[in-house]
Amino acid sequence: MVDVPVADPPATLVVKPQCDYLSWSVVDGYVDDLAAQVAYVPGAGHAVHLEQPGDVAEVLEDFVAGRTPGGLLEAPKTVPATFRGPP
Repeated sequence: MVDVPVADPPATLVVKPQCDYLSWSVVDGYVDDLAAQVAYVPGAGHAVHLEQPGDVAEVLEDFVAGRTPGGLLEAPKTVPATFRGPP
């Protein structure tokens, strides 16, 4: 059996679209409780994986490979100026 190291807390990535009916404040819990990284995908709505599949695939590929994902926010609790949705 292979011993695989597990991060504590586990690595967590939140992919947040530009236009979403979920409040940006939802991100706070993930950042606070799980030290989540947050990637912002402009030009997408709630179905970000369907609307911007190439961008989402690139973000996930980078995250899984241990690289800094494109669109990663330095200050994930700060709502981007282009975000359209509840604060």
